[in-house]
Amino acid sequence: MANAVTAADIGATALLEQQILTYLRTQVPQAEQLDVQTDLLEAAILDSLMVADLFVWMETQLKVKLAASDITPQNFRSVECLGRLVAGKRHKEAKVA
Repeated sequence: MANAVTAADIGATALLEQQILTYLRTQVPQAEQLDVQTDLLEAAILDSLMVADLFVWMETQLKVKLAASDITPQNFRSVECLGRLVAGKRHKEAKVA
């Protein structure tokens, strides 16, 4: 079962979500009340500049290689989506290494 999700995967994703949430709360004043499922686009938490800042922050602080093609409304919809994106990229990178 190579595709089975483990408790460690869930825990790692939850930790990523909390790191992203903390970053957004420190960068965007109106992000104080958001949670991992808040629609970041609908709530106007992310604008084009914040998307670029978040992209760079995730690459440098979360140590993940992202591509321009990863910047999609689906991936940046919520902190939960962002956590899954980063976890998925890390998982792919680990399989290659």
